[in-house]
Amino acid sequence: MMTALTGAGILGPATICRLDARLLERISRGERLGGVAISAACTIVLGAGTYGIAFGIWRAFEQAAYSAVKLPTLLLLVAACTLALSVMLASVLRSKLSFSQTAVAILLSLAVTSAVLGAMAPISIVVALVAPPPDPAALGLAIDHPRVLPSLAVARMQLLLHVAVIACAGIVGVVRLRGLLRRLGLRLVVVRRVLVSFLSIQFLVGVELSWLLRPFFGRPHLPPTFSCDDLLKGNFFEELAVAMRPLFGDATSTVLAVVLGGVALTAVVVLGHEPATYTEIEIGSSGLAVRDADGERVVPWNLIVSVRRIGLDVLVELRPDETLAGDFVRAGCNDAEAARVLAQRIEDARTSIQLGPFRTVGV
Repeated sequence: MMTALTGAGILGPATICRLDARLLERISRGERLGGVAISAACTIVLGAGTYGIAFGIWRAFEQAAYSAVKLPTLLLLVAACTLALSVMLASVLRSKLSFSQTAVAILLSLAVTSAVLGAMAPISIVVALVAPPPDPAALGLAIDHPRVLPSLAVARMQLLLHVAVIACAGIVGVVRLRGLLRRLGLRLVVVRRVLVSFLSIQFLVGVELSWLLRPFFGRPHLPPTFSCDDLLKGNFFEELAVAMRPLFGDATSTVLAVVLGGVALTAVVVLGHEPATYTEIEIGSSGLAVRDADGERVVPWNLIVSVRRIGLDVLVELRPDETLAGDFVRAGCNDAEAARVLAQRIEDARTSIQLGPFRTVGV
């Protein structure tokens, strides 16, 4: 049995979280990716299932069992529902990832998130067990009944805790996905575009699916249940605002908007950050020879849209090619005069070469 698993390339959660060199080599070559996908799916089931117990155990052990099934189901459904669009966007954004590589990258990101959730589950379980339990007398009463309100306040605080833990685990998964894409040889600008596209569609699909699969946590005035009758009533953000209202009162909507805006801004800043790198540009007859942290490449003259100086930098804007946004090459100079001279030389070389059926060099 162990030999069969080894032959199929089945990996443990620790190997998935480390993303070691051998795993990266397998993904890069596209070898035995089925085993990697199965390993990631098993990690999702194990880690998210464990945290599902923590999610529902405050309400009842029965609710914990339901959530242990639904939380990994949610993550696997998110991966399945967004896979086709993610593959298309990865191709359009010039990531050069195959269908199987894109699927494995998404599953590995969710697997890392699930592994973190599984590690946090014991702490969340302890917090749930030491919190005041739901009042049995509140069962069947209206949600605004005075007997329900104390247990409801505890439930909302527990819910905010779980949302925060899941958000932190998701951030870890995103960081590992960014590292995976970068180590697979994708350029930084491509990594940013792919990450933003993946996160956007997974977030939108995830919050809607989580709302349809509710309840995960349960409510103190309702019995434990696997599903609910009003699936299409309300939405995730409305429920989150209700949970935050005891803390922030009438300012809840403003606080929620600021938090979501802050998260979006943080994501843009983090994903948009590029470490300072040295870029060397050499002007040739066929184009610009560029050497930077991404390696060496030649940018043909017909792909250059414009050349301009910005402070001490020379920015070479490239024509959009099979991508939703144009690319660029940025070269830093020691002073403004050197930047001006370099920009002028590139512009002169670009305009003096006419590309067509034949190439003629202006005199």
